[in-house]
Amino acid sequence: MAAGRLLADLKLRAVSPTDVLGPTKGVKPIRCCKAERVERFFSLSEAQSLMPEVFLRAESIIEVRAELAYRMERLNEGDKTQLPEVKALEARLSEALDWFGAQGIQVKGYAPLIIDFPMHYADKTLLLCWLENEPELAWYHDDNHGFLGRRRIADLGL
Repeated sequence: MAAGRLLADLKLRAVSPTDVLGPTKGVKPIRCCKAERVERFFSLSEAQSLMPEVFLRAESIIEVRAELAYRMERLNEGDKTQLPEVKALEARLSEALDWFGAQGIQVKGYAPLIIDFPMHYADKTLLLCWLENEPELAWYHDDNHGFLGRRRIADLGL
């Protein structure tokens, strides 16, 4: 199989607790990863200046996401007492993810957390990309190649 075809067949996809645990009656999936119109473009320094807050919010999302997965599993096993807590955790997770959109940051997935900062560069749009637990904002890609086409920001010579 040609390398280009292989890359076209591969799709990195973020998973949610529902993907792992299956659908749960009465629980709505958390919305994220929708196609977004770019409202804001960042410079590299603007995106980097938001990273301390991104790290703090990511830590919170990871904690809520883990608790949500645990409680959804118990709910799927028949423990109906988990439903109010599951709904509350979903609301907290949704609210935490909404912060990114309010800043103009695109959320591409939340398990793992993947975010993009749109940036203009050489007459095209690039996406400065950060994946949960990376120590810094160090990667970019374009829309055509997505996550699999990530390259080091340092290669841009900014």
